[in-house]
This record gives sequence, structure tokens and C-alpha cells, in this order.
Amino acid sequence: MLADVLGREQAERTATETMRQELERAASLATLAPMWVDVTRAHATRRYENAVRSLLTRDEWRRYEQDAERGTLARVLRAADLAGYDVGQILRLAIGGRDFAGAWSIAAVLHGRVRRLVGTPEPRAGTSYTDRTPAIDDPDAERLARGVAAAMDERVSSLGNRVAMDRPVWALRYLGEVPADPVERGDWTRRAGAVAAYREERGYADQMEAIGPAPERASPEKRASWHSAYVALRMPDASREVAAASDGELWARRAAYERDTKWAPPYVVGELREAHIAEHTYRADAVRAWHRADAAVDEIERARALREAEENSALAQEVGAYREALTEVAEARGRWHAATELDRQRALMADTELRRRYPDAELPPLHPADETGRSGLDAKFVRAGMEPAKEDVGSGQDRQTAPRMDIKAALAAARRAEKILVARERQADHDAGLASDDVMRRREAEAQQEAAARRTAVRQDPAPSRRTRSLERDEPELEAGL
Repeated sequence: MLADVLGREQAERTATETMRQELERAASLATLAPMWVDVTRAHATRRYENAVRSLLTRDEWRRYEQDAERGTLARVLRAADLAGYDVGQILRLAIGGRDFAGAWSIAAVLHGRVRRLVGTPEPRAGTSYTDRTPAIDDPDAERLARGVAAAMDERVSSLGNRVAMDRPVWALRYLGEVPADPVERGDWTRRAGAVAAYREERGYADQMEAIGPAPERASPEKRASWHSAYVALRMPDASREVAAASDGELWARRAAYERDTKWAPPYVVGELREAHIAEHTYRADAVRAWHRADAAVDEIERARALREAEENSALAQEVGAYREALTEVAEARGRWHAATELDRQRALMADTELRRRYPDAELPPLHPADETGRSGLDAKFVRAGMEPAKEDVGSGQDRQTAPRMDIKAALAAARRAEKILVARERQADHDAGLASDDVMRRREAEAQQEAAARRTAVRQDPAPSRRTRSLERDEPELEAGL
């Protein structure tokens, strides 16, 4: 009984501790961010739909009001808004001059047109919550949204100072030790605050990794915080697109290249090299045999040399035809390799990212076989028992049999790949013709985005380095000749 009472007393928190925890919870971004998202997204969506309504006919608007895909369109427009695009201009480009005849979903059609104009929009990094807050017509909602955003920005600063004091493992791993120099410490704290803010907003608690993969695209506001944290960590900008991709997008990139490998011609570099050597060897043996025949005194020896010359000449012709076929296969393989280069690079980066995210997972290899020799050939292209490239073991009469590629199957694969490449080129030309208007609209939208970024840009002088400050301190001494 006494132990139970003492246990309850120790478990109970004091009023001060309870108040402190409640204040901490109220100030946390896990509490403030959903409030800010609800207010800003609701009013942003209302602004988008007012723009859509002004551009649609009355009948189209009635259909749009009943459309189940409106939420999907609103999310991509919000992502474009956070990326710096002029959403009103995007909608005018997407709707103007084209109707929706035959469309089962106006919102879905608009979503596709917007995606062709802006691609997969990613939020701009480095902006504060106040900068991400859109203009709101309702004064009360405007005050609420901006008040919450200001509180969130204050929280970011507070979290940066806390990280500098606590020095968690992830911060030391990605940001290094807290600098002693006040200017550098301020920059370190600012960057740490952006990362800690994202972690708190999302509830990310990994001790080693700073931010992990990006949130789902259905939450563009959280993705904006992730991008700000990524930039604050000064991670490679070239890797950001892969790090921001979802698991499904990464698997899709792997799958795209796996489909490419299904129609790839075989890798025949090793076989082609051996065929060149064998053809040259046979021709050289034939020439030497002809010379021996010309120089022979004995008729039997002369006949033997002539027979050997004819055999080597016939073998040289046979291997030459084989080499020509291999050349056709190798050229088709080169064209396939060039045509699938983008898919291959994207798949390699996706594979690396998936293995980084799931180090314990047993992922299948991206390349099913090594392209360094015969081991890299698909088994269906190799068979034993055919006439081989032959190797001289003494007199030139005894040759050792080695496996040779099934050239008919290899040629069939090469020609099938050529047909696929031609069909893909025609489809690309056709798509380019159809998308020319979309390309122009997309370029116009990007120009509008860049213009808006220039108008809102704020020039900031970089913080002086330690060497610059040292030179500034030493200037009086240098001028005095000391």
C-alpha cells in the first residue's frame, strides 16, 4: 500500500512542470503547423477556385463543382504556389483557348494540363513561414494566419538555440561542431533551427539522420519545410531531386529501366574482339600456308599446305561473316544504350537512394548480369557445340572447340530493338508536335516565376570569413609598415 502511494506521488507532476509542458506543446510546430496549414490552404484553395470559376463557362463550372478530383487539383496548385509560380497565370494558360468536350472530369483534365506546364513543382527553399503565407481576403483569417506564422518563425529561432546547447548527434554529424566565432555560430544556429523545425513539424525523431526522405506530395507545406532543411544542411543540390522522391517514384524509375533491359540486344564486345582476332589469325595462317605450298619441293607436302591454306581461308570467311553479324548486334546495342541513358541514370540514382533508406532490405540487383564479358550475356544467346573461334595448338590442324553465341537469336534481338527505337523516335516526334503549345505555355509560366522571384528577392551581404576579418584587423599594421 505505502509503495503504491509513493509510486503515485513520484509519478505525479508538479503544477509548474505541467504548465511548462503545456506551454511547450502549445508553442510546438507539431501544434502550430496544422493550424497554419488549415487556414492558409483553405483560403488558397478558395482563391484558386475563384480563378477557375472566372475562366469556365457556367455549365463547366456546374460540372466542376461536383467533381471529385478538385482536391487533387488544389494540391498541385498549392505546390506550384509555394514553388513561386503565378497560379492565376497558370490557370489562364491551362484553360484559355481549349474546351473540355468529352472530358469525364474537368478537374482531372486541368490537373494534367497544369502538370505539363509546371512539371512536378517543388517548393522554394529557405523561405520563412511568414513568406509562405498567402494573401487572404478575410482580415480576421489574415491576422490569424500571419500571427501563427510569426509564432512559428520565433519557434524556429528558439529551436536553433536549443540545438546549439544540446548538440544532438544528427546536428554534429551534418552541421559539425558549434563554432566559437559569433558570426559563424549565428549562421550555424540559423541552419540548425531550420532542420529542427522540420523535424518537430513532421515528428521525425531519428537520432542519426537529420531529415530523412521528403514527405508525401499530398502535403506541399511539409515538403516546403523539408526543402528548407535540405538547403540548410548544405547537401548536394544535384541529389535533392532523388532525395525528394517518394518510395513509389523510386521503384517506378527502377522498373522503367528494367523494362528497357527486356528488349536490349546482347552485349557482344568480348565476342566481337575474339572474332576479329580469329579472323585475322585464320587469314594469316592461310597466307603462310600458301607460301609454304609455293616453296614446297615435295608434292605431298605441297598438297598438304594447299589443303591447309584452303581450310584456313574458308574459316576466315566464316568467322568474317560471324564478325559482321556481331558488329550489327554491337551497333544496335550502342544505339539502345544511348537511347536508354536517361532511364539508366535515373534508375541507378533511385537504386542508390532506396538502398540508403533501407540498408537491411534485400533489393534485387539493377543489372541482372555483368557487362564485362561472356558472363554478361543472356543464356538464351549462348550455346555449345557450334563451330568455334579456333586456337592454334601447334601444327594448325588440331583446334579446340569453344562455345559461340547463337548469332541468329542475337540478330533477331538486335533487329527487334531497332524497330522499337524507330517507333519510340516517331512517338517522341509526335508528342513533341502535340506538346508544342504546352512547351510555350510552360516557358511563359517559368518566365513569370523567375520574374516574381526577382521582384521578391532580398539582397543579403555574405558574412565575412575569418580570413577577411583578420586582414581587416591587420590593415592598420600593414599601413604602418609593421
